[in-house]
Amino acid sequence: MPVTYISFFIGAFSLAGFPLFNGFWSEILIIKSAFNVVALPLIFLLVLNMVLSMAYCLRMVYILTLKPKTETSKSAKEAPIQLLIPIAVLATLCVLIGLFPNPFYDLAEFASTSAMNLEAYLKPVLGSG
Repeated sequence: MPVTYISFFIGAFSLAGFPLFNGFWSEILIIKSAFNVVALPLIFLLVLNMVLSMAYCLRMVYILTLKPKTETSKSAKEAPIQLLIPIAVLATLCVLIGLFPNPFYDLAEFASTSAMNLEAYLKPVLGSG
């Protein structure tokens, strides 16, 4: 089950906010925004949440790697290719966004700005009503 196994680790490390994965950048951006508005209690809660998420995800990784295998886990097989393709694509995106966040950040910023200005874009199409 190498594809499922590796994809699980990538997903767990992304959720935990480890550097080089997409979850790290989202956590950093949220904390940076909290610093901009000087919300110290919120910053404390965000960092606490990050630490607890890391502990929980590392526990999952520990259970999968270091604990002895059970009869059920010994009989596990790799998922069908129809499931492996989207899993592998999402795991790859977690790593790509973690390594190169700027293009994705720019796209998200453009999308949010466009959504905020939707009325200005739709006024010529819908008429002035």
